[in-house]
Amino acid sequence: MNSATIKTDFLDQMGNGAQIAHLFDHLPETYFFGKNRDGEFVFANQAIIAALGIEKETEILGKTDFDLFDGDLARKYRDEDRLVMQSGEPLVNQVWLVPHEDGTLHWYLSSKRPLFSESGKVIGIAGVMRDFEKAGSALGPYRKLSPVLERVQSGYSEQLTVDELAELAGVSVSTLERTFRKLFSISPTGYLTRVRLHAAKRALLETDESINSIALDCGFYDQSHFTKKFRAAFGQTPSKYRHGSVERGKVGGI
Repeated sequence: MNSATIKTDFLDQMGNGAQIAHLFDHLPETYFFGKNRDGEFVFANQAIIAALGIEKETEILGKTDFDLFDGDLARKYRDEDRLVMQSGEPLVNQVWLVPHEDGTLHWYLSSKRPLFSESGKVIGIAGVMRDFEKAGSALGPYRKLSPVLERVQSGYSEQLTVDELAELAGVSVSTLERTFRKLFSISPTGYLTRVRLHAAKRALLETDESINSIALDCGFYDQSHFTKKFRAAFGQTPSKYRHGSVERGKVGGI
């Protein structure tokens, strides 16, 4: 009996793949999930459940990304899921910037593959995500930019410059720009703005601070600058966002 037959024969005997899926509950550094064709979660391991700030898997089952994340991020997740299902091919090591329940943003490597029925029809996707900070040497070149990512996360309220970030990485500004775009599909300045905007969204929903104060606290030059960036990113003003045009529970994430 060849190796492929041995594997197939064993899996046929096992029947319920959830037996293996439960092993992911013992890997806190790995986020494991599955969705059906409608984008509804059909399973999630304990790492995802904890990061979302919920207590039980049943609280995520049947929900979609649009129930859990802001619309712009949810659309990107859904578009990628559809790509995997339409192509019938896995999508490996895609870099994502994902919000956690506590409001902080984290980089992940995400891999997804289609799930098939016994008749060969695509019925959904399964995915795994690895936290940038916990994946170690597996991330290779991404690791070199860790000081830059950490500086932006901790100092987004300051007037950071690309020159300062390039110095932290030990490269020229042009090299930083080129490498950052290659690895993360975004410029260093774009990443800084995204972190600032996410922090501002949290503040808009969770504090009574004025919009001007929030703008300054999150590193924007003034309220006008903040409003322009916010509207460009989310299609509405900070004031409209605060007053209920976006459901308040959707600023968390994995």
